[in-house]
Amino acid sequence: MAKSLCLPWKVSFFLVSNMVKDELSCTGIVESSKTFDSAADGKQGWFKLGKVVVTLDSGIHTPAQYALSIDFVGESQDTKTTVELSPTSAKELVHSIQTALSQGVKMGLLEEG
Repeated sequence: MAKSLCLPWKVSFFLVSNMVKDELSCTGIVESSKTFDSAADGKQGWFKLGKVVVTLDSGIHTPAQYALSIDFVGESQDTKTTVELSPTSAKELVHSIQTALSQGVKMGLLEEG
């Protein structure tokens, strides 16, 4: 299968207001969410997360034509860790997350919902 003709560049623009503009996406598929009580491990150690941005776009580091990229952005907007997954791997990750959370609810460790 041929790669998309769209250039696979994903660029974050750091605005003066300390808000991160979502990555530019050739497909236009960009979702983001604020994070609560979360952290990620980056080049300079652990940092508090402020936002997670998910895009479906041309793969850069995966052989798949399209890949799901997850950007974990720090509260201070100057730290970011990115994961690029094939669609199959992304679906497996979603399943694993749902299973782990469901088990936590069944064990009484988490509230349902």
